[in-house]
Order: sequence, then C-alpha cells, then structure tokens
Amino acid sequence: MLETLPSPDVRTKPMSDKIRIGVLGASGYTGADLVRLALLHPNLEIAALTASSHAGKAMAEVFPHFSFVELPKLTTVEDADWSSADAVFCGLPHGTTQEITRSVLERHPQAAASLLAATPAPECPAAWHHRVASSIGS
Repeated sequence: MLETLPSPDVRTKPMSDKIRIGVLGASGYTGADLVRLALLHPNLEIAALTASSHAGKAMAEVFPHFSFVELPKLTTVEDADWSSADAVFCGLPHGTTQEITRSVLERHPQAAASLLAATPAPECPAAWHHRVASSIGS
C-alpha cells in the first residue's frame, strides 16, 4: 500500500509556513467541498474565495455549515486579492475555467493552479498548459 499522507513533520508546519490558497467558484458544489477539505488540512490557510453570483456575502450565508469558522467574504474574481495566494484552486465549469485561471495566473505568477471540475477539460493552448503544469510541478 502506498503512503498517501505526508510525514508528520510536514503536516504540522508552523502557521507562518502555511500555504495560502484561493478558491475560484467557492459557492458551487466543487468549490464548497474544496473549502471543507482545506479547513481540515493543517497546512492550508484560505486567503480568497470567489463567487460571482454571491459576491459580498459571507460563505456561511450560502452554506450555513461553514458558520463555525471565519472565512474571507465571497468576492468576484476581479476584486479578489490574489497577491498573497500561493495556490489557486478552481471549482468552475471548464467552459469558464481557462480564461479566468489564465487571468489570475498572468496577474499573479507566484500562484500555482489546480483545476477541479465535473466536466472534461478541453484542449489547452500549449503555453498555458505548460504554465499550469510547471507551476504545480507536473
């Protein structure tokens, strides 16, 4: 059986070493599940949450089961502060993913990207695919 969890010393890094993440599409099913999983991870800190149709709301207004924790308010992609994000997770449908993720990565090249969606990804332009793949170490 393969070991799937990092060693205990990696799981308990000091707070200053936490990976700051942003979630595109946080108010959808995939994005909300990512938020739930990120809250359980000791080395992740949620820095930005986007949701166009729910921008300005607290995450707990959209999903009451998040009322136990203080999270950033939902914002539009354009208004989100990506400057401190180490990684961006995308829970948007692939029809909108490429353009939005490309925009965020071009403005904040320090961030890695991970795309999560229910629909298959279309072919990516080679340069963009290389940028995403190299930023996440693939």
